[in-house]
Amino acid sequence: MIDDFRKIKSFFEEGQRVSLFRNYMNDENQYETSVIACDNEKVFLSLIHDSDGDVLPIEDGGVVGLLLINKSGIWGAEVPVLGVFEGTENDGILVSLPEVLNKVQRREYVRLDFAFPLEFQIIYRNAVFKKFKLKCYNMSANGIAVMTVSNIEISEKYEYKVVFEYKGIKVDNHVKPIYIHEVNLENSAPFYVMGCKFLDLSMGNTDKIYAMINAELVKARKKGVM
Repeated sequence: MIDDFRKIKSFFEEGQRVSLFRNYMNDENQYETSVIACDNEKVFLSLIHDSDGDVLPIEDGGVVGLLLINKSGIWGAEVPVLGVFEGTENDGILVSLPEVLNKVQRREYVRLDFAFPLEFQIIYRNAVFKKFKLKCYNMSANGIAVMTVSNIEISEKYEYKVVFEYKGIKVDNHVKPIYIHEVNLENSAPFYVMGCKFLDLSMGNTDKIYAMINAELVKARKKGVM
């Protein structure tokens, strides 16, 4: 547990990626956001869009869970929502700076960046309707986020699959799109990130993905880059 506010604040540097849960640790869906700004009392996060491109409903005055990874481990906290701003000069989600960060052991929430190619399929009436050659953005043992230069149509009439082989892990599985948001980086063309939940991933592949992520974490910590 960490309760020193200076140390807690240091975790929320501008650009830090954060996973958000609307029902902390009981929400099966985690949503990716990032820190826009932070002071001694508040953290301002980027807006989150759902798979339809709409702003994810977050209750002003409610409580959300935050999860982040740094070189000392995986940390989580529950924080009150101070405001959600849309259609303003400064859009985003304003939350309180956590008073306490707790170390998280639940392996399914550990999410790391990977950049391997994959095939994303849209399935209609049990047949592949469209295929896209995309790239992984990040992955956890229960979901994957993919990069795309265009907004992929999300509809209940379709099913979706990801197909890839990476470091001995072969995946050909249905996924459920959870969120999509636009990313704008300096010296780079804008792109979209779509987060998906694995629906029928085998326990064997779940264990392999977690083992790969854990190995990458150990490697990064030894290098002092996480």
